[in-house]
Amino acid sequence: MLFALVACFFLGALSQSTSASAGERKKNFVVGKWAYQRLSKAHKFIAKGKYSKALAEMESMKRKRKLNDHERALMWQTIGFIYSSQEKYPKAIKAFEKCLSLNALPSGSMLDTQYNMGQLYMANRQYRKASQVLLDWIGKVDKPAPDSKYILALSLTQTKQWHQALRWAKDAVASVKRPQEGWLQLLMSIHLELKQLKEVANVLQRVITLYPKKTYWMQLSAVYGELKQSAKALAVLELAYKQGMLTKESELKNLASLYMHEGIPYKAAQVIEKGMASGMIKKTERNLTILGEAWIRSREFDKAIGPLSSAAKLSKNGNLYIRVAHIQLEKEQWKKAISSLNSALGKGGLTDAGNAYLLLGIANMRLGKFAASKKAFNKAMSFSNTRKSAESWMKSLAEKVTK
Repeated sequence: MLFALVACFFLGALSQSTSASAGERKKNFVVGKWAYQRLSKAHKFIAKGKYSKALAEMESMKRKRKLNDHERALMWQTIGFIYSSQEKYPKAIKAFEKCLSLNALPSGSMLDTQYNMGQLYMANRQYRKASQVLLDWIGKVDKPAPDSKYILALSLTQTKQWHQALRWAKDAVASVKRPQEGWLQLLMSIHLELKQLKEVANVLQRVITLYPKKTYWMQLSAVYGELKQSAKALAVLELAYKQGMLTKESELKNLASLYMHEGIPYKAAQVIEKGMASGMIKKTERNLTILGEAWIRSREFDKAIGPLSSAAKLSKNGNLYIRVAHIQLEKEQWKKAISSLNSALGKGGLTDAGNAYLLLGIANMRLGKFAASKKAFNKAMSFSNTRKSAESWMKSLAEKVTK
C-alpha cells in the first residue's frame, strides 16, 4: 500500500482527549461504554483480519441513534480503516470524508485521518484530490515527517506540478542523512522533467554513492554526454568498466567511442579487442573496421591489418582491402599489398577502382614486375581521376625498363 495506517488509532484517540488543547476541551470527546465496546471489538477483529465481523460491529453503531459526534466520527474512521485494509479505496475515502466532516476528533486524529485520506486518493489514482488534501494537511503540521514530504511530492508529480513537487522532494531528501533510493529517483525525475540536467547529474552522483548500481552509472555518463562534458562522461563509464559493469556490446562500443572522441584510440582498441575475445562484441564487418581504425589512429599499423582484413572478407565490396593495401605499402610489404589489391579488384564495387590499379602498378614496379606494372598503369589511365598520375608512373616505368 502507498499509505501506512495506525493499527491502534482508537486507543490513541482516547488518550488524545486527555491532552487536548484548551479550545478542544470544550468539545465533547467522550466515548460511552456501549460505543467503546463496539469500537474495541471492531479493532480486535481488524487486527485478526476479520474485516466482515469488524464491519458488522460498525453497522450496529450506524443504527444507534444516540451517538454523539465524537463517537460517530470514530465509527466512520474505523469503517475507513476496515475498507482501506481490504484495499476498497473508494469506500474508505467516503468513510474518512464523513469522519472529517463531523470535525469531532482531537486535532492530532483529524490530521492523521486527513493524511490517510490523501494517501487513499493516491492509491485510487485521484491525484489532484490527493495533492490538494496533502498540501492542506502539510500546512497544518508543525514538523511533517520526511516520508510525508515525499508522498506529497509524488502526488504533485502526478498532476505535473513540477516546481511544487521539486520543493517537497528536495525537502524530503534534505531531511535525512541517507535518503531512500525511491526519494532520490523522484527528485532526479523531477529535475529531468524541468530539463535541469546539471541538477540531475548532482543527484546521480549522490545516488551512486549510496546505491552503486549499474543503471545509475550509465545514466550519469549519458547525462554528462547531454551536457557536452564528454571527459566526465568517459570518466564515469571508465569507472563502471573497471568494476565489470559493462556487459553489453552497445555499452562497450560506447566506451570505445568516448575514448576515440577524447583522443585515446589505443584504449578504444583495447576495449573492443577484449570485448571480441570475450564474445561480448560480435566480429561483424563494422566492429572489425572500428577496431582496425582505432589501431591505425594509435599508429599500431601491424595490429590494424588483422581486423581490417577480416572485415574486408565480410564486406560486400573490396574497399577495405584497399585500406589494408595502403598500410602494407607504407610498410613496403609489396607482395602482401599486391595480394590485397587483387582481392579488392576481384571483389569489386570499389569507390575508386582507378586508384586500386595505380597502387597495384606501383607495388609491382617496386618488385621489378614491369609487365604486370605496365598492365596495371594502363588500366589506371582509363579512369579520369588517375589518368595523369598513371601516365607519370608509366614514364618512370619506361625509364627503369630501358636501363
